[in-house]
Amino acid sequence: MSLTLLLNSLAVGLGTTLLAMGAGLLVALAVAGALKGRGVLLAGSASCLALPPFLATNAWLDVTADWRGLMSPEVVERGSLSLTALTLASLLWPLTTFLVLGAWAKLQPELLEADPLLRGTRLLRGLLLPAARAELTVAAAITLTLALANFTVPVLFQVRVFTEEFWIRFNTQFDLAGALRATWPLLLLPPGLFWLLRRHDFAWPRLHRAGLPSMLAQQLGDWRQGSLAFAAGWLLLAIVFPLGRLAVSSRTWTELPGAVAAGQMALGNTLLTAAGTATATTLLALLWTIGHDRSSSAGTRSDSSWLGRLAWVPFLLPGVFLGVVLIWVFNRPALSAIYQSLAIVGLALLIRYVAPGITVIAAGVRATDPQLAEAASSLGASRWRVFRDTVWPQLGPTLLTAWYAVYLLCLWDVESVVLIQPPGGETLALRIFNLLHYGHGAQVNALCVVMVGLAVAPLAAYAGWRRVTGRW
Repeated sequence: MSLTLLLNSLAVGLGTTLLAMGAGLLVALAVAGALKGRGVLLAGSASCLALPPFLATNAWLDVTADWRGLMSPEVVERGSLSLTALTLASLLWPLTTFLVLGAWAKLQPELLEADPLLRGTRLLRGLLLPAARAELTVAAAITLTLALANFTVPVLFQVRVFTEEFWIRFNTQFDLAGALRATWPLLLLPPGLFWLLRRHDFAWPRLHRAGLPSMLAQQLGDWRQGSLAFAAGWLLLAIVFPLGRLAVSSRTWTELPGAVAAGQMALGNTLLTAAGTATATTLLALLWTIGHDRSSSAGTRSDSSWLGRLAWVPFLLPGVFLGVVLIWVFNRPALSAIYQSLAIVGLALLIRYVAPGITVIAAGVRATDPQLAEAASSLGASRWRVFRDTVWPQLGPTLLTAWYAVYLLCLWDVESVVLIQPPGGETLALRIFNLLHYGHGAQVNALCVVMVGLAVAPLAAYAGWRRVTGRW
């Protein structure tokens, strides 16, 4: 492991963490103190997690093209480190926002009423920050882990970090031992994160008490106006800037028909792998959660919780690590039917993203009322009627949310499949990743429009279905 590699990785990881935590905390203040538009801020925060990493990266590469062509390599290298950290922070900051809002959801209004002079900076330092200390620590650890594990953004900015070094050594020299020696610190982060999270229980932001936002708005003082202004500017930078660059470029729309025609196979592969993996992950997570709840209610000792935590390891580690493991397991004559087809891509995505699906669905199952199903069964309802009339109205939105989240993650994924792409198995994300290396900005923008369309398509289909069923 070289000193330059270590310093670059630390600069990217720590820079991303500091920027993401600062932005996430200020946006959380804006959400907590907003009397109107709170839903817009939350929706904007969630949409940042859904943006593909190469969309923001391409926008910054386009904006800084002239600067990178005129400056010296040393200046460009330092600037690329900053741009990498800024791009990753613009993608990961909502983690801090949601965790902090979940911590503030537990606050009692009486704490604000007890001391009328607890306002502004005193309120922030004396109550809000101490109440979210554990969540801020966890947010920092998760952000640092995901920033160091990210592969797409540093590679596109040509910044030497652990993930790029691992990919280059294995892809060009097939030197797995040397790649692991150069990047071994990445293997230590998930165990440390598991140890940090072992006793934490987090709340969702939707659990805010009714009177708390209005009380915070009155007592935040100047912090309220400042945080709202920052949140508006940050959302413009994180969402409007990359999408706006995509929309205003005329070549984006002139290249769109040709890009779609040339990438029809990649488009089909993307839909098949993303939708199929999301469906399989949701079903597997649902069966896992129900089985775990039954074993727990029966009083049997089960290791399901430990297995559930281990399922997060592929998500927290760089995807290229998972690709190498799958190559070692499936690159054999007896398994060629899997290794040389899209099945290997679906398997990689399933392994990597099953943990988020389990977590979301488990939270939804815990929030359901089992007495409704028991009452329906006692009245003679069939299993299908029990599921349709009592379970689905409670759990359906959670299942759809988990499906959509995994669908988006699979849609943008590059690093999990870049080493195991089978013949004819290129996805749109891989095509965009490869085109960015050769400076085809207009074609990349056109394909990004297609990707955004694929991301919005399930929401449009769901809205249409709700409208039709509502009329019926």
